[in-house]
Amino acid sequence: MKNVKSFQTNYVLIDHENVQPKNLSLLSEDHFKIYLFIGAKQTCVNFGLVDAMHKFGPKRSEYIQVTQTRANALDFHITYYLGLLVAKNSSSYFHIISKDKGFDPLIEHLTAGGINAYRRESIADIPVINVNSDAKIDEKFEPILKNLKGRRQSKPRKEKTLKNSIKKTFNPELTETEVTAVFDKLRGLKYIKVEKDRVSYALPK
Repeated sequence: MKNVKSFQTNYVLIDHENVQPKNLSLLSEDHFKIYLFIGAKQTCVNFGLVDAMHKFGPKRSEYIQVTQTRANALDFHITYYLGLLVAKNSSSYFHIISKDKGFDPLIEHLTAGGINAYRRESIADIPVINVNSDAKIDEKFEPILKNLKGRRQSKPRKEKTLKNSIKKTFNPELTETEVTAVFDKLRGLKYIKVEKDRVSYALPK
């Protein structure tokens, strides 16, 4: 990737019952599309959030108002819309913004199938926001890729172990944000595949 235009579309599905972000402006780039899910009992939405959604326009943002007050109604709406988006745009990136860990089994199922799906507790946790430039991520990525290719049969076989290895490749160690960005790039390029925390490799020669 050389510039912002080369980014895959990032779909951001916000659980407004669970998280009320005040930094929606972080999603100002065109490769973000935002879906804001509002609970049936939520009668007020922060003006700053409304203003940001208005600036994004209808092509990049959408409100989904849940009308039912039954248990997990909003969660099921998010799951439904996520399924629709994945079916149409499977090579894109999908971020559920919620502190609700109930989404995690769904995320694990999608990632096992090669889908770039994640649950984030904050918009700021989306790696592509935090990495200042493609050059910065590339300077971290290339040495890590070289290291993995040189390890032959001793490559980390679990997600946690691989992330820890990525973190310790540099001194000072990488931040958690940088680790996630490198890990996501490895998976986005299909150099790794993760199934139930187990990692398999298809590194370039």
